[in-house]
Amino acid sequence: MSQSGDAPLGSRLARRVAPCHAVIFSSLRRERPGDGYERVAARMLELAALQDGYLGVESAREADGFGITVSYWRDRAAAAAWRAVAEHRGAQELGRERFYSHYAVRIARVEEESAFARDPAGDAPQPGAGSDTVTLHGAPEASTAPRDCFRRWMQHADWSNRRVLAALTAAAPLPAGRRLLGHVLQTEWLYHERLRGADPWPQDFWPALDLRACEQLARRNAGLYERLLGDGPDALDERRLQLPVRYRNSAGKEFASSPAELLVHLVLHGSYHRGQIASVLREHGAAPAVVDYIGFSREVG
Repeated sequence: MSQSGDAPLGSRLARRVAPCHAVIFSSLRRERPGDGYERVAARMLELAALQDGYLGVESAREADGFGITVSYWRDRAAAAAWRAVAEHRGAQELGRERFYSHYAVRIARVEEESAFARDPAGDAPQPGAGSDTVTLHGAPEASTAPRDCFRRWMQHADWSNRRVLAALTAAAPLPAGRRLLGHVLQTEWLYHERLRGADPWPQDFWPALDLRACEQLARRNAGLYERLLGDGPDALDERRLQLPVRYRNSAGKEFASSPAELLVHLVLHGSYHRGQIASVLREHGAAPAVVDYIGFSREVG
């Protein structure tokens, strides 16, 4: 990591990160066995991955001790915040005292990128097969689940939403439950827009919907996610599930997340709020909807 060490070398190719900011750290190592360099470098890699705005890091070092590490950040502010982290500053001091004969730090904006990867079935050497290896250790993936899993989970969400809607319809008017269901459905729609690269603004995550409007939105969302996660030309494929998309949250702050991360959040978000609706129904003497995934699996197959 910048001013503290290099990422462990490996052979995993970088995912796309542009546009973003890059912190370029070039250095010449002092060879001092037992100086703790590897431990500090590994710790900095772990710590950086926990920071807001971190996108990944690439690193390589030659036999003569010269190396270069490039860490990628959502924006300049995120890169600056990482530099100021107290534990990172301590590692910078160790770098000056023990690890490096000299180093240089440069910050650049990455506007675009292109990439090439040999088909694993091909006969060409794989990245990392030679003496010089380059790797990207990206931010922890929320999921490596294939697209079919996300499609299945969103089908379960639709099945659950329709059951919750039926339970609310059968009960006495419950504004709190209706508001929560409207929030779940509106969030599904807004996240669909994010997933296809749009950034609707301003955002209203808590619309005042009656049950009829909830039913219409639930039906609409089901169709949207079937197309997004299906087999059509506009569907997300396995590669696009891991490519960051940029969006603003309800407070207007900009973020970049992979569609896989957004989908995992969406699935958990819906489950959480449907649980809240079940509590509202029980509090008013009404029967909650049973929305266990295994029930969906047994019914739908």
